[in-house]
Amino acid sequence: MALFPTLVALTLTQLDGGGAPATNLLQGLSFKAEKTANAERMTDGKAADPGDGWQTVLTSVIDKDGHVTWDLGATREFQAAWIQADNNDVYILATSDDGQTFTTVWESGTIDNAGMQMRQSSSLSGRGRYLRLTAKGGDNLFSVSELAIFATPEALKSYVPSYVRTAPPAQQFDGNWIAIAVVLAGIVMLVRRMKAPETATDGPTASKDEKAEKADEKKEEPPTPKS
Repeated sequence: MALFPTLVALTLTQLDGGGAPATNLLQGLSFKAEKTANAERMTDGKAADPGDGWQTVLTSVIDKDGHVTWDLGATREFQAAWIQADNNDVYILATSDDGQTFTTVWESGTIDNAGMQMRQSSSLSGRGRYLRLTAKGGDNLFSVSELAIFATPEALKSYVPSYVRTAPPAQQFDGNWIAIAVVLAGIVMLVRRMKAPETATDGPTASKDEKAEKADEKKEEPPTPKS
């Protein structure tokens, strides 16, 4: 009979990330979103490719003063959190036992690199039945692609979302193309100058108008008197 408690403890350890894939405690839970679009995307296991745009088919956009609240079903404790969100904003996790009064557990920092970027913490002391996500600062354009919380720091270490690219990679600027374009332009100008016809007034290439003017000038000249 002593084997049974050991098996139970081992199973719970695996569920918390001790060898098995980490389980996001928010996955599949009901939520209430205020001034937030597509909040279900925050816990679908899909994250944007780092640096991707803030408003895509993978992101949930939060308006100013908006928030999302998850019901954990019972009072639970968690020690780690992972979020991928727009780089220049601060994202806040808060907990509550009654769904009315919330206490801040974690505030993410900002990231210098542009686009969707990850933040995480493995030293939280979160406890409550309800978890609320809000945002502040930055440019007031808030966006989250994925949010996860874990019972233990070990679970966070093994967490890897499914990264999805929605934008093509930025093309590297190649200055060689400018040099090639300048050389080609110079060749074209040189060829045009070499092919430009010389203007002639008396030769066979003179225009009809020029020949008519010469004929009129000869007619108007007075006759030379005989000696």
